[in-house]
Amino acid sequence: MQSESTVDRAGDTLRIEQRLEGRFRIARTLAHSATARLLEAVELVSGRQVAHKLLEEHFSSHALVRARCQREMEAVAALRHPNVHQVLELCFDQQGRPYAVLEPLSGTDLESLCRDRGGRLEPAELRAIARAA
Repeated sequence: MQSESTVDRAGDTLRIEQRLEGRFRIARTLAHSATARLLEAVELVSGRQVAHKLLEEHFSSHALVRARCQREMEAVAALRHPNVHQVLELCFDQQGRPYAVLEPLSGTDLESLCRDRGGRLEPAELRAIARAA
């Protein structure tokens, strides 16, 4: 997954804010995959920082994909682990697509860590990462 700026996707940001009923200001896209996007956001009323996992728009008409995404979000909501986003809310947008409001995790992703270290991690670092996961 690759990080990207919402400046490059300003049109998407406006549509996302509308879908989320104006409750959140989207700061940036943290990551995306073929089916979903992870967004950094701020709840407008409370100022609380959150993350959103939102099904990509082109899947809005695929009932099976929407159902699978909803089941995944429900399963994650039941998990409690320091390396898993805590699900704060499960919601549906105006198109019926499920999305999750998540607590943000702090730290560095593995891709950035490898890039910062010149593409190589020491065996002891890899073991520590594996144990933490």
